[in-house]
Amino acid sequence: MRTKDQKDTSSTTWTRSQTLLLLELYKANVDKFNNPLLKKTLWEELCKSLNSKGF
Repeated sequence: MRTKDQKDTSSTTWTRSQTLLLLELYKANVDKFNNPLLKKTLWEELCKSLNSKGF
């Protein structure tokens, strides 16, 4: 359940620049995705990187 301050992101459309940045971050960290213990932390780091770029 969302509060009134939370944005509904279920139907968000990614822009080209957002998609390219995600792909760039993924490629830079692709070897880390092979370790199941790192995946959650890795996705959190990728989210922080996207957020720091304004996405």
